[in-house]
Amino acid sequence: MPQGKPLDEAKELRQAGVLSLTELESEFIRSSERRARQRDRVRVLALALIVVLALLASILGLSALAAKRTAELRRGEAESLMDYMLGDFADKLRPLGRLEFLESVSLKALRYLSGSQGDDLSPNALTLRARALQVIGEVSRSRGDSKHAIDALQQANAILMRQHRMAPQDTQVLKNLGANAYWVGQMHKDQNNWQAAEDAWHEYQKFADLLHRLEPENVEWWVEQSYAHNNLGALAQTRGMPQQAVPQFLQSIALKRRALEHAPNSHSVAAELADSYSWLASAKESLGELDEAQQLYAHEMQLALGLRERFPGESMWIYRLVRALQHRAMLGVARGMDAEALRDYDEAKQLFTQIVGQDRNNRAWQGELTNLEQERLRVLARGMPAEKALPRLTAVHAQLQAMLALDPKNASWARREALARARMGGALRATGQVQAAQKEIGKAGAALQQLYARNPSSLSGRLALIETLLLQATLQHEQKDFISLMMTCKQAYGMIKEEGASTMNHQILDPWVRVNACLQNDEAVQLAASRLKQIGYREQSYVHFISTR
Repeated sequence: MPQGKPLDEAKELRQAGVLSLTELESEFIRSSERRARQRDRVRVLALALIVVLALLASILGLSALAAKRTAELRRGEAESLMDYMLGDFADKLRPLGRLEFLESVSLKALRYLSGSQGDDLSPNALTLRARALQVIGEVSRSRGDSKHAIDALQQANAILMRQHRMAPQDTQVLKNLGANAYWVGQMHKDQNNWQAAEDAWHEYQKFADLLHRLEPENVEWWVEQSYAHNNLGALAQTRGMPQQAVPQFLQSIALKRRALEHAPNSHSVAAELADSYSWLASAKESLGELDEAQQLYAHEMQLALGLRERFPGESMWIYRLVRALQHRAMLGVARGMDAEALRDYDEAKQLFTQIVGQDRNNRAWQGELTNLEQERLRVLARGMPAEKALPRLTAVHAQLQAMLALDPKNASWARREALARARMGGALRATGQVQAAQKEIGKAGAALQQLYARNPSSLSGRLALIETLLLQATLQHEQKDFISLMMTCKQAYGMIKEEGASTMNHQILDPWVRVNACLQNDEAVQLAASRLKQIGYREQSYVHFISTR
């Protein structure tokens, strides 16, 4: 009903004299009318304000959503960049052999992905953070910083295992878990903890096999499986079990060749195939199959030369060629071809010195170069006076001693340092410095005894200790200390008696002949010498030894 009608009627009645209002009453009515009009204006203003606020809220909401989408887009772009830096870009840096580049990439990624527990990071960002930590572990190991390397790998593993529990079939997480297991195994192997290394590398194989089951046609997973087989084969070979190593290497080679058929331009797979050929060759060499080993080393050399030709400026492929030259030289020494072996050693040293000089922080390569020089000097020393060889042997030992000081838990460096000390002692003996020789050989023997006690199955460790014991036996023989001489030779005998009677491995048969000659076991000497002749072993110091008996 319209509100103005009662007031009109009141006005008519007042004019007719029927209704008469006092002034107070009239003022009340006028006030009521004003308040009514004010309430109407307030309602209109309130409604307008609500509409304005609603529009403003909508605008702000759309702006916030746009900002969020922009932030997410930028984060996605940044994560894609990190993925490239830690993946394809890092793979391009590795062949250059420059650790500072890899370290820079990983540190930049970690700065972006920083966070106390990573709770504010996306799953993809967490995976990238784990990969950055793995690169830090890789770089730290090459620099001889095993503690920093293990810490980084453990942090990466904690992140990846948490992600794996949330997404068991995420292939990127599985791939990175496999990579982490590889580096953990490598660190354990460096420290002579072979059971832990084997456990880690079985984990690596488990992740590679799972990836293959999820995506059976993905060539990348074939390559991961091939790496896992090669690791286990290398560990078996290092343990002196070539029969177990050979099937692993054959499986690795088959997978890599299959991968190359689908991706013929993959230089990294070609390089790893060369590595597998060299490992299989070493296993065949241990089985006395020197001709087959020579053919396999030739395959390694062919692939290494091809990579060097395609990428002449990349240090990694120069390193692969260095390794191939070194392997061929070592077999040449075993076959009595010292001149050819020295040519290979000289070329390898020249190439390696060039790339090691590009990165002084790569301790692993420095150690390899020093060891190469030690093996080269072993051949050179046969044709030079001991007085001339001694300062060079001393310099090699000093370099290896400095390396070991950086990472005292590195068993490989410890073995090489002790062996260099023993050979330096041998040169001191040859120059008539008997007391100095006894001191150095004694220290070397003590260090190698400790390594042997921690890992008796290490063939390289046993052979280094036996070489040192035979040097000690030579000193004892010259001093006519025959009781000590017999004890020393019996100790060496006990370390290889299980293999000596039946092996075709010249690395064992050579010291087996010498130890049995010391103990006057003539029948054992003749049997072992016959096997060495059968396989074509003609190492010159051995030939001289056997010809003078």
